Amino acid sequence: MKSKIIYLLIGQKGSGKSFIGTLMEKEFGIKFIRVED
Repeated sequence: MKSKIIYLLIGQKGSGKSFIGTLMEKEFGIKFIRVED
């Protein structure tokens, strides 16, 4: 079974987490999932 790597972007509101996640999705072809409270 192939292991998976999970990246977590953690930071304050407005710090650019969604921006960086979107860039990573486009550049590296990884899936970006946005989770909120």
